[in-house]
Amino acid sequence: MNTATGLIAGYNQAKTSAMVADAPRLGKKVVVHARGAEGALDSARAAIDVILHTSWIDNEGLGAVVANDSRLCPTLSLGIDDIEFTQPTDKNFPCFLDARKRKLKSAQVSLTKAREAGVAFVVGSDCGFAITPYGEWSARELEYYVEYLGFPPAQALRCATQTNGHFVRNAAEVS
Repeated sequence: MNTATGLIAGYNQAKTSAMVADAPRLGKKVVVHARGAEGALDSARAAIDVILHTSWIDNEGLGAVVANDSRLCPTLSLGIDDIEFTQPTDKNFPCFLDARKRKLKSAQVSLTKAREAGVAFVVGSDCGFAITPYGEWSARELEYYVEYLGFPPAQALRCATQTNGHFVRNAAEVS
């Protein structure tokens, strides 16, 4: 368990690996939500195709991501929007706001390391909530890749087009 965040993985390594091993038989790719270090590490060791969030991924997890060629999808917009739009009158203010800021700071550090290590990033968002409605939030993810993770704008755009395209289709079919 990640003692810094109290986050635990929902499945152990054996179960995670078993699910991933069976996916090709079904013609499927595997995407998981893993905010904490343990879940991200187990997912990367299992060679999961895309790991969402990874706000608290550590160096061991990043090493496994690189070794197993997993992709990351941080979905930064929900947390950033929570920071930008939380009001002092909201229940649990300021502890909620402080938690979101800690998560963003952790994500900035670890995901910048991942970018520098050459990890492939796909672009997606946790849209569909009142604070992140469908529409412009995928484009805002590109802005956040540049602003918070240090991506050059052209590289962020490639994440949303080329890398996403290779994920949703076989790489040989993408020109």
